[in-house]
Amino acid sequence: MRRTIIAIPLAAALLSAADEPKPVQSAPTPTPDQAVQTQKPPAPTPTTQNPTPAPSQAVQVQKPLTPAPKQEAQKSVPAKVRVGTTQRGERNAFFVGADYQLGMMTSTEQACATSAQCSSGDGLTTGKWGNMGSTNFRGTLNSLSHVTNGFGIVLGYKHFFKKLPEFGLRYYGFFDYADSEYHYFNKIGPSGWEQNNYHQTNIFAYGVGTDMLFNPKRFNKENFHFGFFAGVAIGGTSWGPKNLDYYHLAGEYGGHIRESSFNFFVNGGIRFGTKHNGFEVGIKIPTIPTNYYALNYRSSVKPGTPYRANLQRNFVFYWRYIVSF
Repeated sequence: MRRTIIAIPLAAALLSAADEPKPVQSAPTPTPDQAVQTQKPPAPTPTTQNPTPAPSQAVQVQKPLTPAPKQEAQKSVPAKVRVGTTQRGERNAFFVGADYQLGMMTSTEQACATSAQCSSGDGLTTGKWGNMGSTNFRGTLNSLSHVTNGFGIVLGYKHFFKKLPEFGLRYYGFFDYADSEYHYFNKIGPSGWEQNNYHQTNIFAYGVGTDMLFNPKRFNKENFHFGFFAGVAIGGTSWGPKNLDYYHLAGEYGGHIRESSFNFFVNGGIRFGTKHNGFEVGIKIPTIPTNYYALNYRSSVKPGTPYRANLQRNFVFYWRYIVSF
């Protein structure tokens, strides 16, 4: 019975102890080094297929590929503006042309009214000095001007300088024909020059020349040009048919007839046109007269008979059409 009494309180004590909650054990406080280690994120596992780019590399990949400022400016300029800055001027080309010519010629005759004018005296007291040839030819002059009409052709090549496209040169050959009816006199009489005769004369001019070309920059385009030209040429001038009166005098008094002579030409004018077609307005000046008729011994010539005659083409205005190839 005694044992039973002791066992009952002991069992009650064990039951109460079993009902009490157990205390929670806290984790041990880590040291400073352990705290830093625990705060670091785990290092990424390196892979060979898709590596993660570095920050600087990521920026480079995301940056757009923009052109340099100069390149962007060039691309922003319209195509027409770029072409205009390098547009060609008048181009190099072969050319052929034809023109109408209107000009003047002069026939000058020289004779001695008396034998004293040619055979003696100094020309100051016995007569007038002639202006044809040297001053030894004395006598009376008769000079008349006549209108000429004709045409011409020209064939050549033109080219312009690369560094100065407004300037160029052209090289050409030319041939001109003109017709005129001039009148001359057979002798000098009491009233002056007598027996006025008409003689049809054909004038032929030919040679080669060089012109300087200039187109102002504003008008120097490939499809349109406007400018000026000036140049020189060398060649010859011929006259025909032969004057029979002079021919007979030359045979009688020992003279000669010269129907052709060397000449030096100066010309200039304005020009305008398109790529293949052009127009010119100019003037050509032959500078050397032709000693058409001359006697060897003027002292033996009958007084009043011409002993010398010069023919001179004074100038020519022309209107020209040119085709460039």
